Amino acid sequence: MYPNRHITIVRSCSMGLVLCLASTTLSVAAETGIFRAFTDHISRQISKDVYDFSEAQTCTEWFYRKLRKPPFVKPEVERTSMRAVGGESEEHRCAIRYPDGINSARERFSQTQSSLSVSLTFYQFALLADKNDDEKYDAVELEDVLESVGVVFRANEPHLPQLTRKFDSVRQTTQIGVLTEGMQQLFQKGYRLTEFDQGQMNRITSGSSNP
Repeated sequence: MYPNRHITIVRSCSMGLVLCLASTTLSVAAETGIFRAFTDHISRQISKDVYDFSEAQTCTEWFYRKLRKPPFVKPEVERTSMRAVGGESEEHRCAIRYPDGINSARERFSQTQSSLSVSLTFYQFALLADKNDDEKYDAVELEDVLESVGVVFRANEPHLPQLTRKFDSVRQTTQIGVLTEGMQQLFQKGYRLTEFDQGQMNRITSGSSNP
C-alpha cells in the first residue's frame, strides 16, 4: 500500500536486520498508548467546551429574558425570594462576564458552539482512524491519521505531540474543513465508522453533558 516506505525500511535495515527489527518493535511498543492518550486529550477539551458553551448559553438566555421583562418594578417580597434561589447571583455573573450585554453573550455563545463542534468532530475522526476498534493505532493507522490532516509521518519522531498540536491548532482556528477532508481520505482507504465508534461518541457526549 505504501511501497516507497517499505523500500526505505528495507534499505536502511539491510546492514543490520536483527537490530532494525528490534528497534522497530520497541518503537511500536512505545507508542501503543497513543490512541488512548490522544482521545483522552480531546475528551478533556470536550468537557471544557461543554462547560463554556453551557455558561454562554445560560447568560444569552438570561439577557433575552431581561429584554422581555415587564417595565414595572416587582414587589420587594418577590425580589427577596429571587435572591434566596440564586437569581441575583446569575444576574451578577452574567452582567460581570458580559458587560456589553446580549451582543457579547451571543458572540461567545456562537464561538463556544463552534469550538465544541470541532472537538466532537475530531473525537469522531480519532475513532474512525482506529480501523479495527482495538483502541490502538498500528503503524499504518498512525501514518494514515497523520497524513489525512496534513502532518508528515516521520518514523523516528514522537507522534502524540504531533496529533495533539494538530488538534489544538484546528480547534483554535475552527478549521473543521480540515477534519471533513481528512475523514473523507480515510473513507477512501476503507475506514468506516462502526457501532463501537457510535457507542464511544454516545459515551463522550452523555458524559460531557454534565460538566
